[in-house]
Amino acid sequence: MDINEILNDAFEDEYEIEGSEFTNETIDNVNYKDLTFKNCIFKNVVFGESTLKKSYFLKCEFVKCDFSGTNLNESKFKGCKISESRALGIKCIEAIFEDTTFDHFESKYANFSLAKLKNVSFKNCNIEEGALEDMKLEKTTFTDTSFKKSELMNTRFRGVDLRTVKLDGVKITAGDIKGAIVTSEQALKLSLLLGIIINDDI
Repeated sequence: MDINEILNDAFEDEYEIEGSEFTNETIDNVNYKDLTFKNCIFKNVVFGESTLKKSYFLKCEFVKCDFSGTNLNESKFKGCKISESRALGIKCIEAIFEDTTFDHFESKYANFSLAKLKNVSFKNCNIEEGALEDMKLEKTTFTDTSFKKSELMNTRFRGVDLRTVKLDGVKITAGDIKGAIVTSEQALKLSLLLGIIINDDI
């Protein structure tokens, strides 16, 4: 039974998908919601422009998957690992991420607006030109990650270490960046973005 049959049966019969491993599969642009996956492994799975809104992923692992165009709005990821994956234009509006890691995650144009992140780590990720407004961050870390030209309005970075994050061209307010940890070079660039005029001539 391939992944599409499993998803269809789980949706129609309202059962949880648990302990399954999916390798080299493609999801056929389905439209489901409220699916539950527990302890599943996804390797080289193409989710395509499928809609899996309000789904729940518990202790799942995603390796070399493609979420480009996938709609995961209002879904929840808890205890998951996502690595070496692609997700151009992924939609995660109002999604919840807890105890989850992203490593080498290519998600340009992603929409994480209104998402809640708790104990989440991003390493070597590209989240450029994304919509990252109104996110709630708690114990979330970003390492060697790029936010270039992303919209970060109303996402509070107080206490967040952004020293290895690329912030060129981001849209952000002084209140959003207040209390964040940045380098002197980043501080200079951010001051220019915020419209601060630096003049040492007295």
